[in-house]
Amino acid sequence: MIVATEQASPAKGAALLNIARTGDKHTVETRFLEELTQSPDQIDLFLQVGQILRGRGQNSFAGNLMKQALELADALLSATDRVRIWEFIATSQEHDRAHREALLKAMQALHKGDSAAELFVDACGIQGEVPIGKAIDAFHRLHDHYAVGCFVLHASGWGVGRVEEIDAFAKEILILFEDGRRHTMPIRSALEILNPISKEDWRVYRAFRNDELQQLLVKEPGLVLAKVLQQVNKPMGSPDLRPMLEGSIVPREKWTEWWNLARKSALLRKDVQYADSRGAKLVYREVQQDNDPFSDMRAVLSARQVLDLTDEYLRNHPADAAADPGTLAAFLTVLIEGSRKHAPPNEPAPLELALLAHEIAEQHKLAIADAEAAFRMMLGDRKSFVQRLPLCRTLRLQKKALSLVKRFESDSLNLILLEIARESSGAFLDVVAAEAIDRGQVGPLRQLLAEALRAPEQMPELLVWARRRVGVERYDPLLQGIDYKGLLDRLLTLGEIKGKRVNPELRRIQRNVARDLTANDCKDFRTFLRRVSLDEARLLRQRVLGLRSLTDQAKAALLDALETEHVDMVAAPEVLAPHHDPTVIYCTRAGISRRNDEYEKLIHVELPKIFEAVGKAASFGDLSENAEYSAALEERATATRRAESIKEELRSAREIDLSLLCDGVVTIGTRITVKNLQTNELVQYTALGPWDADYEHGILDYHAPLALAFLGKTLNTTVEARVGSSQLHFQIVAIEPAI
Repeated sequence: MIVATEQASPAKGAALLNIARTGDKHTVETRFLEELTQSPDQIDLFLQVGQILRGRGQNSFAGNLMKQALELADALLSATDRVRIWEFIATSQEHDRAHREALLKAMQALHKGDSAAELFVDACGIQGEVPIGKAIDAFHRLHDHYAVGCFVLHASGWGVGRVEEIDAFAKEILILFEDGRRHTMPIRSALEILNPISKEDWRVYRAFRNDELQQLLVKEPGLVLAKVLQQVNKPMGSPDLRPMLEGSIVPREKWTEWWNLARKSALLRKDVQYADSRGAKLVYREVQQDNDPFSDMRAVLSARQVLDLTDEYLRNHPADAAADPGTLAAFLTVLIEGSRKHAPPNEPAPLELALLAHEIAEQHKLAIADAEAAFRMMLGDRKSFVQRLPLCRTLRLQKKALSLVKRFESDSLNLILLEIARESSGAFLDVVAAEAIDRGQVGPLRQLLAEALRAPEQMPELLVWARRRVGVERYDPLLQGIDYKGLLDRLLTLGEIKGKRVNPELRRIQRNVARDLTANDCKDFRTFLRRVSLDEARLLRQRVLGLRSLTDQAKAALLDALETEHVDMVAAPEVLAPHHDPTVIYCTRAGISRRNDEYEKLIHVELPKIFEAVGKAASFGDLSENAEYSAALEERATATRRAESIKEELRSAREIDLSLLCDGVVTIGTRITVKNLQTNELVQYTALGPWDADYEHGILDYHAPLALAFLGKTLNTTVEARVGSSQLHFQIVAIEPAI
C-alpha cells in the first residue's frame, strides 16, 4: 500500500530467517554477512535473526553476529538503533561486563541532555550488579511510564497521580495526586509502589482531564460510558453507575436524559454490549481498535518518534497491500504534521518524513502541494537541511531530496551541492560529486578536496571517498594532480593527531582505511603507489613505520607492497631529511628539559593527588551511584594516558645540534629572514622543536605547515606558504644558525 523503507527484498529477508532457523553456524554467519554487506541498514531483520538464534540456545553466537552488524553498519545507525543492538548483545552475552558498559555509553549518548532519562539510566541498575535483562526492562518501564506528564496509580489507595517533576539531583519524582496532595519518592520506589495507567483511563479523565470529560459527556456519551465500564471491568446498569457519575460528573437533573442517550450511543460501539439476555446491564469487551491507525503518531512529541512509528507501520503494511485512498490521505497528513514536530538540527527525521510524504503522494497520485511545502520548509533552514540530508537512512530518499533541490533551488544549486559534499560520505557523495562534475563544478570540488587535505579532521569522509575513487575514470578530472602521497599520509594518521585527544570517530575511520589498504594483497595501496615518486614512497615508508595504531601484520603488508612497487627503495639507501623523520622529535635541551619537568610534575604531584581523590570517592559508598568516584576514575585515566604519551615522546626526543645544520639550506635549528613579496615586509622565523615553539616571537615547531614550507629550501628561493587563511609568497633573504 505504501512505499517500503527497507532496501532488502522480502524474499531475501525471508530466506535469511529460514537459514537462521535451520542452518549451521557457518552457513548462518556467511549469509548474514552477505546480507549485512548488501543492506547494512536492515537492523530489524538482523535483530530478528538474532532472536531466532537465541531461541535455538545460541546466545553467544547471536551476540557476536550483532557485534559485526554494529561495526559494519555504524555510520548508518541512529542513536536509537545503537542502543537496541547493544541491548541485544548485552542480554545475549550477559556475563561480559564490557557489553554492559558499552550499552550504558550508548544510552547516555542517546539521552544526553534529557536529565530525566539520564536519571532513569542511573536508577535501573545497568551500572551495578542487577541482571542486565532486568535492568533494561526497568529502564524502559521508567522511561515510558514514569516521565513528566505520565499518570500513575498509587498502590496504597492515594488514587491517580500525575508525574509533575523529576529531580535528577535528589533522584526523586514529584507526583500530584487527585486529592491535591504533592508527594515525592525515590525513583526506585516508584517501580514498586506506582502502577502506570494510560492517559485515556477513565480515572485520569475524572481527576485531571475534567474539562475534556465535560465535552465528551455531550459529544460522545457512549465513549464515556465505555471508559467507565472498562475501568470497573464488570457488568453494570443504571443503579450501579449512577452513584459513580451523578452529581460530580453528570448534573442530577440531567441523569435520566444522559443515561438513555449514553446507553444507546454505547451499544453502537463494538466494545460495549449487553451482559445478558435481559439487557439490564452493560459490559465492556476488548476489541481491536482500528478506527485511527495513526493515533500514536499524532500523540508523540518529536519527529524521531513519528518516524520510528512510521517504520513500524510500514513493516506491518507491505507495499503490495490493497491501497485505501482514505487511509493513504490520513497517513500523508500524519507524515507532514510529523515533519514539523520537534527535532535537533542534526536529526534527519523531519526531512525523511517530508520526503516519504512526497514519495507517497507522487506514487498514489494524491495532492502533493502540502508535501512540497513541508520539504521547502526544510530547505529554508539551509544549515539544518545540509546536516540532515547526508544522515537520511536510504540512498533512495537522499536522491529524491536532491532532485527536489534541483527543482526548487536551481539558481543556488552549485553552492548547495558543495555544502552537501562537505557533510556526505560513500554512495551519496558519489551522487553529489557526479552531479557537481556534470554541472562544471570540478574546480570548486577540487578546492574542497584541497581544504580537506589541509584539515583532514574536518572532512575525513571526503578523503576516504577520494581514496576509493582513485583510478575510476568518472572522477579523473576531479582527482587529476591530487597529492596522492599527502592523501594517504593524512588518512593513515587520522587517529594519531598530535597535541589533541584521540577522536574515536577518526580512529575508527583510520582503522577502516588500514583494513581496506591491506585487503586483497594491498590492491588499493598498490594503485596509489604507482602514482607516487620514489621520494614520496620513502616518506610513506617512514610514516608507516611510525604509526602506533597499525598492527605488526598490517605494517608488514604495507611495507612489502612499498618495496615491491618501488624496488629502488630497497636497492638504494634512503636519505631522509631530519624534519621528515617521524621516529625522532628534535628539540633544544631547554625544550626537552621543560617537557621532562612537565612529566615529573604529572607523575610525582598530579597523579598522586588524583589517586588520593579516587580512594576518597570510593569511600562514599555504593560505587554504582557514586558520581564523584566515576569522575575521579575518568580523571585518573586521562592523566595516565597523558603521562604515557609524554613518556613515549621523551623516548623519541633528540637534542638539536650542529650536525643538523647545512650551509645555505633551511634546516631544523636555523633562523631565516624572509620578505613578504606582497608587502615587502621582512620577517624572521626560527625552526626549532615542538616544546620550543613560540609563534608570537617567530619560533616555529618544525612540524608546523609554515615551517615545513621553508625547510629544505635555499637562499633567494621563493616559497609559497599558507598563513592563517591567506596564501602568501616569501623570498628567503638570509639563513643563519639559531643554536
